[in-house]
Amino acid sequence: MKKLFPILILALMAGIFLLSSQKAADSAELSSGFCEFAAKLIYRNFSSYTSDIQAVIVQGLSTCIRKLAHAALYALLGALCYLWLHRKPHNISTSMGICALYAELDELHQLFVPGRSGELTDILIDCFGAACGIAAAFMLLCLIYCIRRKRIVEKGVWKSKTKN
Repeated sequence: MKKLFPILILALMAGIFLLSSQKAADSAELSSGFCEFAAKLIYRNFSSYTSDIQAVIVQGLSTCIRKLAHAALYALLGALCYLWLHRKPHNISTSMGICALYAELDELHQLFVPGRSGELTDILIDCFGAACGIAAAFMLLCLIYCIRRKRIVEKGVWKSKTKN
C-alpha cells in the first residue's frame, strides 16, 4: 500500500500536466463540450433558447466548471499526498507544500503553451482545493482511527495505542 500512493500521485500529476499542455483552443473545446452537456442537464429548455443565449450560458458555466476542476484535481492530489505522508512529522505542511509547488510549476508550464497563461488565481484555487483534500483525508483518517480505537499523538503524527 505504501508504494501505491506515490504511483497514484505521479499519475495524477502527469494527468494534470497533460491537461495543461493542451493548446488554448483544444482546452476550450473540451470545456465547452462538457459545459454544453451540463447546461442541458441544468436548464430544462436549453435547446429552445436562441444560439446566442446558449453561448452565454455555456460561457458562464465554462468559467465556473474550469475553476471547480482545478480545485477538484488538487483536492485529490492533496488527499493522496496526505494519505501517503500521514505517519510522518509535518505531514500536513509537507503535503500542502508539494501541492503548492506543483500548482506553481503547472502555471509556469502553461506560460509556454500556445494561447495559455499562468494565473495567480489558478494557483490560489489549486491551493484551496489541496487544503480541502488534505482536510478531508485527515477527517477520514480520524474516523477510521477512532473506529479502530487508535489515537493521534505528537502534533498530528499517527501512532497506534500501546500497552504499558
